[in-house]
Amino acid sequence: MYSLASKNIDEFAVNQVNKEYQIYFMFVVFIISLQLICNTIEPIIFNFNAFQLPASAVFYVLSFAICDIITENFGFKLAVRATILNVVAQLIYCGIAAIVFLVPKEYQTAQAAESFQFIFRFLSYELWSSIFALLVSMITNDYIINRLKLLFLGRGFWWRTIVSTVLGEIVMLNLDYNVTFLGHKSLSQVQYLIFGAMTYKVVAAFILAFPAALLSSYVSQKVYFLKPNMNQKTHLMAELKNAILFR
Repeated sequence: MYSLASKNIDEFAVNQVNKEYQIYFMFVVFIISLQLICNTIEPIIFNFNAFQLPASAVFYVLSFAICDIITENFGFKLAVRATILNVVAQLIYCGIAAIVFLVPKEYQTAQAAESFQFIFRFLSYELWSSIFALLVSMITNDYIINRLKLLFLGRGFWWRTIVSTVLGEIVMLNLDYNVTFLGHKSLSQVQYLIFGAMTYKVVAAFILAFPAALLSSYVSQKVYFLKPNMNQKTHLMAELKNAILFR
């Protein structure tokens, strides 16, 4: 009877872990897709009376909220893994985009050399700055919300996601925009862009905090084994064993 119970527990655990990884990778795919959209529309800038707002900033704030949900429910390590997968996707996307859109269809030897030099500058300048900014800002965001979770015993996700998102966005904008627009805009214009984007992102962080908290609470009810809490896993396994042995 005990062996049968253990077998049932193992089957349940495997099925549950697979379901939880499916949820995790759904979030990862969403973040990567969102990042690719932001990369594509980054040159577009909306002009308002008070400030300018890059189009990518409108959607990018969502990625920080999703990363907070991943960190909250799957732990810091899996959140960092999601960021690394995101970086790999950016490398592939930008490499393909450079080859498809930047290499002329017909060219002579001199044109080919010039094209490849342009691609090299593209990959070594804007691409690497964006990826570095993405890596540092996302890990900063994940680390902050994870530390706050430990300090406040998991309470107050809604305000923790605001704090981590705002600080992560400050890192992201200053690292990315100062390099991306270098040579295209003056320093004062870049700071003006950062101010406009940051103003929007702070407001968006407050607006997204409540739905993000609801979504995180919902995901929390679906995730057991991948949560970074060994005591909870041990307690769950004991409950499952008792339920099967004494049903």
